Amino acid sequence: MMLRLLPLLFLLLLLPQRGEAQQEDEIVADVSSRHIAVTAGFNGATTTLFGALPREGEVIIVVTGPLSDVIVRRKERYMGLWLNRSSASFHAVPGFYWVASSKPLADMASSEFLSEKRIGIEHLRFTIAEASNLQESALFQKALVEIKTQEEDYSARPAMVSIMGGRLYRADLSLPSGAPTGEYLITTYLLRSGRLLEVQQTPLVLRKEGAMAAVSAIAVRHSLFYALGAVFLALFSGWLSAALMQRR
Repeated sequence: MMLRLLPLLFLLLLLPQRGEAQQEDEIVADVSSRHIAVTAGFNGATTTLFGALPREGEVIIVVTGPLSDVIVRRKERYMGLWLNRSSASFHAVPGFYWVASSKPLADMASSEFLSEKRIGIEHLRFTIAEASNLQESALFQKALVEIKTQEEDYSARPAMVSIMGGRLYRADLSLPSGAPTGEYLITTYLLRSGRLLEVQQTPLVLRKEGAMAAVSAIAVRHSLFYALGAVFLALFSGWLSAALMQRR
């Protein structure tokens, strides 16, 4: 516990010295590990988001993962077979989405503000790139959010932001083992009485290293050989399993 408080104690000592150099309306925001290595034994990670507020207020922190285009397909039963009958493609979908707040979101800001800033999974909106049925696009978006939530890539409920002494704040971000690699963005909002006072953004990077990085590079640069190797490995594993079963 003491080790987790060290960054906050450092900020507390630093604040009086920054005095005139720091603007009065500036949030000091940082993260204990800006670069997280994803190796073969990666089983998730926890990092601390912390900082100092220029004045007292309430804090909302939103973490979004790397953006990508996502296709959602719906299967329907047709002549005894399950086939992809309709689909929707969404642009710039965050691979990870996490929210933390010092109070319940509804007690801190209006629904209009939360919807405008897309804070909370119920306020997420994605840009439709293509859809076989535009009237059902809302259903596809809802299904996408539900899938991401089940896979723990999206947080269903906001985590807790602790504010100490009215100036220092911290929150613990837990990343699952399946968190996508790439660039993350941490956005910190300072509010008071429902009014936005200040916003600060901080980067975070998840990067494959070691054997994971080598395998990923081969898969991208030599996709054909990687696919053939995967097929060969699967066939060899099946043959080996059958041979061992016959010996028994």
